[in-house]
Amino acid sequence: MKKKTIFLLISLIVYCCLFYQQSIGVNVLIFNGVVIICLGMLDTSLLKQKNWCLVAASALMTATGAFLYGSVLACVGNVIALLLLANLSREKEASLFYALIQTGFSYIVSPLILLVKGVDKLTDVSDKESRVFNMTVGTVLKFLIPTVILLFFFFVYKASNPVFSNFINQFEINISGDFIRFLLVGGFLLYFFFNQYSHAPLVNKDRMDLNFLERINEKEISLFRSIDTEYSSGVLMFILLNGLLLLVNGLDLQYILFAEKDIHLYSDYIHQGINSSIFSVIVAILVTLYFFRGNLNFYSKNKTLKRWALIWIGQNILLLFTCIHKNYSYIDAFGLTQKRIGVYFYLLITLIGLTLTWIKITRMKSNTYLLRTNIWSVFSVLVVSSLFNWNRIILHHNTTYQSSIERDYYLENLPQTSLPFLLNNWERLPTDRYGWADWSFKEELIKKKKHFLKKYHQKKWQSWNLEDDRIYREIKETEIK
Repeated sequence: MKKKTIFLLISLIVYCCLFYQQSIGVNVLIFNGVVIICLGMLDTSLLKQKNWCLVAASALMTATGAFLYGSVLACVGNVIALLLLANLSREKEASLFYALIQTGFSYIVSPLILLVKGVDKLTDVSDKESRVFNMTVGTVLKFLIPTVILLFFFFVYKASNPVFSNFINQFEINISGDFIRFLLVGGFLLYFFFNQYSHAPLVNKDRMDLNFLERINEKEISLFRSIDTEYSSGVLMFILLNGLLLLVNGLDLQYILFAEKDIHLYSDYIHQGINSSIFSVIVAILVTLYFFRGNLNFYSKNKTLKRWALIWIGQNILLLFTCIHKNYSYIDAFGLTQKRIGVYFYLLITLIGLTLTWIKITRMKSNTYLLRTNIWSVFSVLVVSSLFNWNRIILHHNTTYQSSIERDYYLENLPQTSLPFLLNNWERLPTDRYGWADWSFKEELIKKKKHFLKKYHQKKWQSWNLEDDRIYREIKETEIK
């Protein structure tokens, strides 16, 4: 049996033992360790590849976040890291952007390709191909038929023999229809994890696209008839855009610094302003990319265009800082929430994008460089963010600095994290005027506590995580006041 097949089977067994009927916990960290070791043993040269090692470390970091906090965010980051790792194990020099596309092909296109090839071989094959195909089918049937018969008699003996049934039940694996479906899905995911599809045109494009710009001698595809016309249009456009953005930033700063604010009207101003500003900055980056995509970077008279473009980027950075101030003011008035933390992440990623666009213009980098570095930036922010317990941070901030936040918010938006705090303090907290009466809130709180304790006691070791254990220790002896 091939080494890859052995590691695939080991990973599948570990996957079933760790994740069947389980939730987020230590299982994520153990599974990541197993598949990373398997990939490293399959090809030891991967350990010398910087990108592979960075993504493997990122997978372990996000898995650690899942183990510590049972975080969905950490799990999303972990899935992305593993998908990238799978393709980087096949295409060692691939950039993250192309690795993500390739791994998508592996799970969407590869099954279809295998199906089409199988049908073609059944309908039209040469003698040699027929022998090879028959050998492949024979090998599959050699393992498949005994496995199916074994499973059939396994269920028969389990149903008819109580002693055998009790022995099997000790292992806490209920081999049912649900388990078979879970096994098949796991087999599909892991098969294409270890057997990544390589699309030659994508691989070649990734290798050929350089981070530095090169002058294109032939005529470049453009909306304009000549480079002089494109240059003049670009200068005019950036001058007009700078004038418009200067007015917007000036009015924004005047409002922030001098205007008297009704906090409820201010909240509408913040919501509309931040969303529109982030969108406008993204469009600004795209416009800049168009004008500095190629030959205009080498145009002898382009200094004026560059100057106005950099001023516009600088003004967009100022716009982002006013958005940061707006979000801070909103948090100061109404407290911290997941969405308001998310706004900071969007602003951070956008700020990184603007900074990289500045570098692209001043150092004559290609659009491919900007795409590659931005993907790394977004991925890095996702990985680092998974190492924080955001629900605990929200609870600590709001209970320390925002005494006016209603108890209804904690129960509905932080139902587990806030349980210890609510059990001890619910009577002292304000309530929404449309919220529950005291008696109904107390009943709901008791119900939440019982549900958490029941769920915690039903968990197996695979689902253990530090955050749930902390909550359990804090509430198990706490009686609601």
